[in-house]
Amino acid sequence: MQGMEATTDKVARTMFEVNVWSAGNVTRETVRSFREVNKPVMWGSLMQVSAATAKYAPEGLSDSSLKELDPTWNIKVTIS
Repeated sequence: MQGMEATTDKVARTMFEVNVWSAGNVTRETVRSFREVNKPVMWGSLMQVSAATAKYAPEGLSDSSLKELDPTWNIKVTIS
């Protein structure tokens, strides 16, 4: 057993918590700072390098799981 199959829910949820919600928290605070602290408001730029997580998470999970499957198992993964 390896990869996704061997990953416990606790580990997966911790990874999601760090990778998704941390970015959300930083975004929230950055926008608040742009809006409230930097007065007069001149401009702000928040750059993030990522995909739309809510949409990408199932696709990425399926894609990475597919790559971990032994071809002799003849298991297919469809992403739609």
